[in-house]
Parts: sequence; structure tokens; C-alpha cells
Amino acid sequence: MSSIPTEIAYSVFYTDGQFLTAASMQMQADYFSNWIQLQTSMLYNPGILQGLDVTASGASTLMVAPGGGLNAAGNFLILPGNGGSITVNSQTATPLYVYLVYPSPGPLVAANVRNMAAQVSSGTSPAAPPNGIVLAKVTLANGAIAGIDNSVRVAVTAKVAAASRADVAAAASPANAAVVGASFTAAPSTTTRTGTATVPGQGLDKPGATVVTQITFGPSGAPQFSVPPMVTATTQGPVPFATTVSGISTTGFTLTVTAITTGIVPADTLAVSWIATGA
Repeated sequence: MSSIPTEIAYSVFYTDGQFLTAASMQMQADYFSNWIQLQTSMLYNPGILQGLDVTASGASTLMVAPGGGLNAAGNFLILPGNGGSITVNSQTATPLYVYLVYPSPGPLVAANVRNMAAQVSSGTSPAAPPNGIVLAKVTLANGAIAGIDNSVRVAVTAKVAAASRADVAAAASPANAAVVGASFTAAPSTTTRTGTATVPGQGLDKPGATVVTQITFGPSGAPQFSVPPMVTATTQGPVPFATTVSGISTTGFTLTVTAITTGIVPADTLAVSWIATGA
């Protein structure tokens, strides 16, 4: 990632009788917003959180439903109210990509008040703008909307610790082979292990259903830590699931995945990313 500015951690130290200026108040506001933004960019990949569906209203208007998402910089892209719209005509290029972008700066709506809601925009590049995300690909015919392709939409997913490709194990653990498919990554630090387990969807097709499996920290099943490490696990994809980690040892742990809603079918599989950190 890019370097972190030194001043990102600057915070105002308040004292009795202190004269507060606009600059000092802005510094304190930046302290909180910058930390939230940095934390979000480190934890999540950009994408759509909820809503933001793109539909046609007649032959020349694209409507974007209210919703939210995250861009690569960690900005929260919120589209409130009735959402947004784009009008096309015979001069509009095709295919057209619809984006949601973070305003910089937001438009003034009153004296000293800016609207920081995300803005709907469009362009010809399939790649999202640096401050935005892609919502849809639209095909036009003679200036009229001919089709909307939602396959370009990407949901927000959680990140795991980066690791060297050379450290990726070639085979899954035999202990996991009968229940889940798994990939293992030995991170640059000898005290960190990461991996992805693939859980079958047939046991998670209704709320409250659970799947329990054993995960090992390395493909050989040998101890990877001198003491049991701290382990976290996060499911990938747009359908939410609850994860519980228990029985942590120096060789592995027990992973329990619980369905909290419908949305996965028996033929599907669920990817669960995990990270273990210890001595």
C-alpha cells in the first residue's frame, strides 16, 4: 500500500480557556475521518455493500437505487434519498459504465455546509475511477438503453494478511480433504499463517444451519506455533454468515459456520478466509 502520512495521527490537545480555530477543529475532524478511512481500506476490498441497483426508466434514463459501498481509499459511498440518475442520448458512447464516486469536495448546500453523499457518474472505462466503484455496464442502440449488464458489480469482501506467493503450499491438509477444500499461505512472518477454507453449501441452506470442520495451520498438520495463536475467520461473498473459532491449538482450530439468512443453494460453496497470529 502507499505510505501513510505522518499527520494522519495528529490530534488536538484541549486545555481550559483554549481558543479553538477553524484549523484546529478541522484537524480533529480529520483525525477521526482519516483513521476510519485508513482502517476501512486495510480491512476491506472496494465494492457494493447494499442496494445501488441500476435500472432503466424509459429509453433514456438510468436510475440508481439508494445504497452504499466502499471505494479503494476506504471512503464510505452513501447514496441517500431517492438515489440518482443519468440521462443518455444519441451522443452517448456505448458501452457506458455507471460509477458511484466519492465527492472531493462535496457541493455546497448552504453556507459552510457540504454534501458528502456519493455521486453517480458515467464513462467508457471498465475500470472504476480512483475514488469510486463500478455499478453497471450499459449497452445503447441509437442513443436508447438496450441492455444493462450487472456482472461487473463487485461486493465488498474482507482482506487477509498479504503473503508471498512462494510460501503458498501446494496441497491441502489431508485432515480437511474429506470435508472442505483449503489453501494455505505461510506469511512472511513466522508467527502468522493465513488460508482459505471452502465449505460445502448443502448444510447452510436455511437460517440457523451450521457446518463444523477442522482446519490445520499448515499442509502437513505439524505444529506451526509454540503456543495456541489468536485466530479470526471471515466469510467471503455477498451472503452474510456467522463464523465461530474454537479449540485452537498449535496445529489448527475448529471452524463453525452458521447461516443467518437464506441465499446459498446446496450446489454452492462458501469461501472462509482465516488468519492466525501468535508466537
